[in-house]
Amino acid sequence: MFDTGVCHFGLSDIDDLDGALTAVRRLLRPNGSFVFTVLHPCFPGWGSDVAASWPPQGGYFQEGWWAPTAARSTLRQQVGANHRTLSTYLNALADHGFHIDRTAEPPPPPDWTNAAPDDDPVPVFLVTRCRLGQL
Repeated sequence: MFDTGVCHFGLSDIDDLDGALTAVRRLLRPNGSFVFTVLHPCFPGWGSDVAASWPPQGGYFQEGWWAPTAARSTLRQQVGANHRTLSTYLNALADHGFHIDRTAEPPPPPDWTNAAPDDDPVPVFLVTRCRLGQL
């Protein structure tokens, strides 16, 4: 049993979200923490040379697996990704007994925003810490 589990940019690469959360729950002590990061599911991404959260031909509400073609996303081109809505992630966490403790949406780094000064900056990443069981 563990006090904390961490998944850094992996949940969108795992086809079976429920299976992954079942495994995390099984390995955590009561009131244990689970921390994860994902590309922010609510925004399409930043620039055409890096993979976005969903396929360019799709949209936010079109969930499913896809393979990006962005030039600087070579690993993601090989493994693909699963786009899920924010509500899919939040409801899956709740269904597995997790309660959100903290969430952060870091701003994009200055070199990204300087490269596209006319674009409104939006969060690129979503970082969440949740606890298993009662708050």
